[in-house]
This record gives sequence, structure tokens and C-alpha cells, in this order.
Amino acid sequence: MSCDCGETHHPNANYYVSVRDGPRFDLLAGPFDDHAIALAWVDRATAAANDVWPWSHFYAFGTVAMQSTYDKPGKLNERLAIAARDQWPPTKGT
Repeated sequence: MSCDCGETHHPNANYYVSVRDGPRFDLLAGPFDDHAIALAWVDRATAAANDVWPWSHFYAFGTVAMQSTYDKPGKLNERLAIAARDQWPPTKGT
């Protein structure tokens, strides 16, 4: 599946905003059906993570594709008011 980011992604993947600190990583927001939607949430998820975990300013934020069978909610979904997979563009707020 071709994407606006210029890469090709698996058509059945679930996309998340991710955070990485060395060998540790977590999924902050998602799942989303489309990589572009996950990309649109990166800035808000980063800001929310920095509010919750001040040391996260030193972490790397981005997106990740997971298998379609993995659909657990992101750690910050509730804080970001992400209730559905189809929120585009990100709603105003946090």
C-alpha cells in the first residue's frame, strides 16, 4: 500500500504512534487504519508524553506498523481522547 510518506506499507497493518528509549519502546496512540493518520497524531502524542513523563523529552517518537491481529489501545489513547480508529484529523484539545 503506497503512502503519502513515500514508503510502501502492508495493507492490513495497524498503525501506532510509538516511543523509543534505547531498547525500550511503547505504543502511545492507536491503532489507526492508515499510516498518515498515525503520522498526524505524532506531535500531540509527543506533547502528551512529555506532560506525563518529563524525561521523555529525550526519547524518539515516530510511528510503527503492527500486525492486524494486534489491536490493543495506545497507552495515551484516553488522555488524547482517541476513542475510534478513524479520528482524522486529530481533534483539538490535549
